[in-house]
Amino acid sequence: QLDLAEARAREAIGLGPRLDPLAWLGRRPTLPDSRPMIGQAPRHPGLWLALGHQHIGFSTAPGTAQILGELMTDGGAASRHGAFRPERFL
Repeated sequence: QLDLAEARAREAIGLGPRLDPLAWLGRRPTLPDSRPMIGQAPRHPGLWLALGHQHIGFSTAPGTAQILGELMTDGGAASRHGAFRPERFL
């Protein structure tokens, strides 16, 4: 899947050589409530988080990007996306 995505990206834009020739394998973040964490880090203003997508982050990236964009530009959007707020575990 990653190789196919990389090939399509290389067709669309000029990418340099891979920094790491091997695909990454390892643990992926999974959160206790099974929802991703999307929003500004509670104790680090300006640091935005988008993680914990339960192994489907590749397919949910467009929706996550839209949510992040709304949160970064429209403070009122925060209430609409409260289920994903990072501070819910504090």
